[in-house]
Amino acid sequence: MAGVGETVRAVNVGRKIADTQDDVKDVVKTAGKVHGNSLKSNRINYGYQLIDKENNVLKYGESKNPLTRYSKKWLNENGYRVQIRVAGTKKGVHEWQHDMIVNYSIISGQKPKLNQSLW
Repeated sequence: MAGVGETVRAVNVGRKIADTQDDVKDVVKTAGKVHGNSLKSNRINYGYQLIDKENNVLKYGESKNPLTRYSKKWLNENGYRVQIRVAGTKKGVHEWQHDMIVNYSIISGQKPKLNQSLW
């Protein structure tokens, strides 16, 4: 006959198995779902440049919807416009953005005005 300690251990093992099964079910439910901001996302992403009236690049960016990234009011008030430059995967466009900022920095000695980092 099993003692109380053995029974408690058996119940705890049963709970751990049930918890593990629940965790596996959760992983299966979310498998294949990649967040749109993940570099693993294959959704179309766009690389753009934000430019001023004199065609100076203010920012290199990436967005799923670059034409709605900034309000029309803000763009008009500042005399800015968005030019889409490339389209591709999140990872590819992210690398394009980095390369453009680095190249700009090499040529001008500084990042574009509105880019906060090299990424």
